[in-house]
Amino acid sequence: MKTATVACLTLFVMLLPSCTPAAKEETKVVVTHVTADLRDGSRVVGVFAGKTLALDSASVGELQMPVERIRVIEWASDKKPGQLQAANGDKFAVELKLADLPITASFGEIKVPVGKIRQLRFWTDAGGTNRVPGLVALWSGEGDARDSVSGQTAVVSGGVSYVPGKVGQAFSFDGTGSLSCGNALGNFGMNEFTLEFWLKTSTKSIMQILGKRTVCGATDFWGIGLGGGSSADGKVVLWVSNGEGINTDVLGNRAIDDGAFHQVAVTRQGILYQIYVDGVLDASSSANGIINFINHASLLAGTGPCVHQDGTQHFKGLLDELSLYNRALSADEIRQLFDAGNAETH
Repeated sequence: MKTATVACLTLFVMLLPSCTPAAKEETKVVVTHVTADLRDGSRVVGVFAGKTLALDSASVGELQMPVERIRVIEWASDKKPGQLQAANGDKFAVELKLADLPITASFGEIKVPVGKIRQLRFWTDAGGTNRVPGLVALWSGEGDARDSVSGQTAVVSGGVSYVPGKVGQAFSFDGTGSLSCGNALGNFGMNEFTLEFWLKTSTKSIMQILGKRTVCGATDFWGIGLGGGSSADGKVVLWVSNGEGINTDVLGNRAIDDGAFHQVAVTRQGILYQIYVDGVLDASSSANGIINFINHASLLAGTGPCVHQDGTQHFKGLLDELSLYNRALSADEIRQLFDAGNAETH
């Protein structure tokens, strides 16, 4: 009887619901940025104050689409329907099915009448949950110079504005402007890294795009530009040096100063440096040692401290989705970023 009693108690305990608390599911914070260009020339930049967007599509009918499933909408009210690109890459024509668009702007929440809107651009940031692992900084140019990973804002100098870009808005450099992104970013040390962005220019000159160098003449630096050597050939070039005889220049093979958007990605893994253009390996080179990527200079976009002193010019054109990773992305991952158009691929 004692054995039977123990067996029954054991069976009873096994049938009880588990007392172990279930793991708390991580809340997905979705922020959808929106820019509304109005017919009177005004512009409203803010955050969409809702969870869904009412749409009508000839292909799928009326729907309430969750904003986290939307990547971007290009819509001009006098050229219906608009074009929606979903987070999974789907594209289809849509019309808005609401009278007012709720936007939380710097001056509070407002409702913008749809009839007064000339064009809308949406960009969704799902709180980092759908970003490529290793992303440490992302400047998307959505009406400001905020890094959406850290929340810090870069210092804008000279001629920099915001215009329609590859995804939502982009930074527009007029050949005099720059972004100063702080001293800490870009200090990769001896570790792997990836730099990735979208570029659009038709300027035929040797231009600096991104880099770190304390002063002109300093021998520890890295930089990315267009125009290899002394030739304004529109090809991507990477300059790296540690100031102690370890250096390399990686010269690209494909000219991209044709006035179209192109993806550029640069990776370092050990002593191997690689340049990708539009998701395809364009050039690679090995240094004669591992270069320590640490200096006290600010990470600059659109310029460098030696502009006009070494034959280079400020960048003139558009930069979008400027991102930094603390690892070397694989060729497949870079291709996925190219297909997605930005750093939100999952």
